[in-house]
Amino acid sequence: MPFFCVGDAATCPSEVCEDLAAKPITAHHQLIISTVTHQLGPLAGAICRTLIQSGPMSLKDISDAVHRDEEVRAVAAAAANRASATGEKTTAVPPTHQVGSSFHVNLGDIASVNDVIHEVAVKELVTRLVVHRLIHADTATHLYEIRYGSAILLRVLFPLLLHCARQQYGEAAKCVLLVVYQLGVVPPRAAVQVALSRTPSITRDAIEYAVVRMAEDGWLVPVLNSPTAAPGATTAANAARLADLAPSHPGGNADMWNTTTPYSVGLEA
Repeated sequence: MPFFCVGDAATCPSEVCEDLAAKPITAHHQLIISTVTHQLGPLAGAICRTLIQSGPMSLKDISDAVHRDEEVRAVAAAAANRASATGEKTTAVPPTHQVGSSFHVNLGDIASVNDVIHEVAVKELVTRLVVHRLIHADTATHLYEIRYGSAILLRVLFPLLLHCARQQYGEAAKCVLLVVYQLGVVPPRAAVQVALSRTPSITRDAIEYAVVRMAEDGWLVPVLNSPTAAPGATTAANAARLADLAPSHPGGNADMWNTTTPYSVGLEA
């Protein structure tokens, strides 16, 4: 029977299987948590940690669990200590907060304004994580759970995807892919505008051509079930721009430039 060599030791395959069964691999869990914490902050990391440890949960249960998270409480305590040392307030919301000129929200009966801020922050972050496909929201059960595959691909391995896109399609493709990645879902026209504003040295034609190529190859895919997606007509200006692209790349799709149809990074490219 063949053996696996690790350093100076030889290990039988059956022993490897038994060892893996006794010690489940959880490194990818920690990789997701640490990456999300670094990129989106400790609260987002705590949300991922809670869902990884507990499985599918409702939004209320997530909020309660994150509120008890030791790392979140440690970060909050450190912030409070810094605020105390500098004389700053720990919350920017007063007991009575005026909205506009005549509408007042009375928060005097709420035990802690920070609890309200916490719930709002958790809800906003969960929504953001859903948009970025780190979390899946089940519309039937109203439960949320981690999407391990897309979380690792889009958060941990994304620098590798950027490198591959640049190698295959050029610098313009890298700029567009980064925009779509950062926004989660965005119509191609808007992605082109943002990419142009960030890299004025690259021409619009080059960026639009990169969008068409990546959409054809599955790097960018339409999000048909997105709340922002709706039927609409392509404008004459957009059709004209696409017609200019068509001779050099006949596979272009005019529907791509519909301002109401957002696209996201494809997971199967």
